[in-house]
Amino acid sequence: MSADERIARVIVHADDLGLSLGFNAGILRAATQGIMTSTCLRVNGCAYREAIDDVLPRIPHIGVGLHLNIVEGFTRRQLHGRETVLCDADGRFKLTFVQLYLARKNPALLKEIEDDYRNQIEIALADMESLDHLNSHQHSHVIPQIFEICCRLAKEYGIPFVRLPAERFYLTGGLAEHLRSWFALNVIKHMVVNGFARTNRRTARRYDVATNDTFVGVLYTGHMNPKTVIEGIKAAQPCGPVVEVLIHPATATGLKSEEFIDSEFRDYIIRAECRTELSTSTDSQLGVTLAERYKLTNYRALAHSSGNTENNNQTKQTDFGTAQVGSPPDALANSRKPLRTFVIIDETPFYHPEYLRRLIEECEDAEIIGAAIVVLPRGRSLQEYLLKNWRLLGLSELFQLALKKTGLQLLGVAPRFVRGRFESSVRRVCASHGVPTVEVSSVNDDKFLSYIRDIAPDIILSSNSLVFRKELLGVPRFGCINRHSSPLPAYGGILPVFRSIQHGERFVAVAVHRMVEGIDEGEVLSRKWLPVFPGDTLEFLYRKCFILSFDATVEAICMIRNNPNCSGIGNEGIRASYFSFPTEKDWAEFRHNGGRFISAEKDLLGFRHNGGHFF
Repeated sequence: MSADERIARVIVHADDLGLSLGFNAGILRAATQGIMTSTCLRVNGCAYREAIDDVLPRIPHIGVGLHLNIVEGFTRRQLHGRETVLCDADGRFKLTFVQLYLARKNPALLKEIEDDYRNQIEIALADMESLDHLNSHQHSHVIPQIFEICCRLAKEYGIPFVRLPAERFYLTGGLAEHLRSWFALNVIKHMVVNGFARTNRRTARRYDVATNDTFVGVLYTGHMNPKTVIEGIKAAQPCGPVVEVLIHPATATGLKSEEFIDSEFRDYIIRAECRTELSTSTDSQLGVTLAERYKLTNYRALAHSSGNTENNNQTKQTDFGTAQVGSPPDALANSRKPLRTFVIIDETPFYHPEYLRRLIEECEDAEIIGAAIVVLPRGRSLQEYLLKNWRLLGLSELFQLALKKTGLQLLGVAPRFVRGRFESSVRRVCASHGVPTVEVSSVNDDKFLSYIRDIAPDIILSSNSLVFRKELLGVPRFGCINRHSSPLPAYGGILPVFRSIQHGERFVAVAVHRMVEGIDEGEVLSRKWLPVFPGDTLEFLYRKCFILSFDATVEAICMIRNNPNCSGIGNEGIRASYFSFPTEKDWAEFRHNGGRFISAEKDLLGFRHNGGHFF
């Protein structure tokens, strides 16, 4: 074997094109500015039509397969209101991976799976000239009886490859990461899919269908950073030259028009990990490293170069679009310095530490030069209100809130190998990143004004409970901006998410706006919407709002960096409203509309099912 043939062919693949507008946007960016070489369509996704009409025409160099799905959402077959072994009467898929495995020898189920797969293939081929491979949601096609169906249909429809998720076990990163629940679940998934690999490889040979040699992206699903990618490829390379690396790049659009099948679908898309994997897929240094060490390819290029031979080890692969790897963003925008940003922020173990950490590490348009940590003499006014009105909150929910706060604080002082990057205070986030801090209870006195004038920030970012007076608003070169968990100008003031639930809103939102003397007034620069589903608690919605807050803040700072005099986005017909602390009547309306402050099931551990990507 020549030296050239020993170099791995690496397919950098993104699942879920068509799943949502956010996945479409993330995959488009990863394909045009990053390292992605391959993707796959999900025909029953909420944004399938947009993927066909708007995304794929802009990325013709990308290989495209089909993401078969029989475990989430709705079938596109016409069931005429009758329940089947695979779907309920509404057409929703009703079996999990485990249930599919337990029923894998049921002839009626296998027949319906083949019918549904055939339907999905024909829908995609009606919109595409060809497909270069088949894979599946939750890797459900690796169940041997279902894998055989895939191979049979691939041969019938001339689809050259079927994904074989056979991944070598490897570890990278600190101990703290591997003590998390997500890693334990991924290890179980890794054992399951690898347990089927040998049988499925024989099946593929029997049908004369090609597969990748090995795979990266099961053990670290949702946590694919440049290091896990490189180390995974190194571990995989001895198993054969064709390596598929799976990444899930997505962004939260924050649009009201974004469709979500259910709350778990929403929670999967609106999570920081998708943005982390989007960052990985556009990491320029990772792109350079991969291009230097390996040949980037996709299944379409492999099929053309090999003539779709049975043995992938005999393929002679040509380079894939190395000029496209790590394409830089707009050169003019990139040449401008990041805005020197001073943050005034409440000290709390909830939300703010992670929000600030992400801004420091991930916001390329802002350089965080300092932070004022708001510490009030008698504690925060909201904390004081909740303690005084504990009967309205309820003893059980007050106890759960206190328990979660204590748990976060204890985790924050645990050894680094246990807590990883988690910090339970703004102060510790700043200390770990070398950001100077000052403690304040007022931001309008002469001492603080003199302090902030000496720093001379470009902008001040506010996420706190204090009121800014005219003198402070005029200090930064480009003004002050404020983050608020509401669709401003509506629901200004205290507990905006509470008010949204109280009034039966279908959405909550976050907004970042220019600050003026009026409280929660000023032009809105970015507004992100979050749909509300039954069972959502106040604590859970706030947690999701802070994930969107990061996106909204980055968007607003980017707008100011590109054009300091930029206009806001308008009010979208939203009527202005302002609220103080809720009364007993307000609490009664909140409860009547299904409102809960916190619940043990959803909020104490901060963990929910990961959008169907765990078995």
